[in-house]
Amino acid sequence: MADAQDSKSCEGNLMRVRLSPAALLTIFGNCVKIKSVNSIFDFFSWLAMAILLITAIPQIVLNYKRGSTEGASWLTFGMLFFGMTVLAIRSWFVTTDIIILLNYNLGAVIVLIANMQFVYYRIKK
Repeated sequence: MADAQDSKSCEGNLMRVRLSPAALLTIFGNCVKIKSVNSIFDFFSWLAMAILLITAIPQIVLNYKRGSTEGASWLTFGMLFFGMTVLAIRSWFVTTDIIILLNYNLGAVIVLIANMQFVYYRIKK
């Protein structure tokens, strides 16, 4: 009986927030008792940051040692910088979680350093 009542209240909530995907996902997650969705997103967020650090930091060091950005794609790093900056700015307004803020801001700074190398070594030529 309680399950039938819960499902009716969930259906009612789904109808009221028809235009808000974020609210719809939250209500759907609460109705189905999916609490691990945020954990999955957090895991992939940290995995992406680890991959970024593993790839970007050695590239930055290699660029510095060679004194050039030859072989590195400015388009890739430019797009990474745009994406990480958008995520960092969005995180300032959406959350107060220091771990998430550090994650996105660190990524933006690392990619900014790589982009500054493109500018510096192009001017130096």
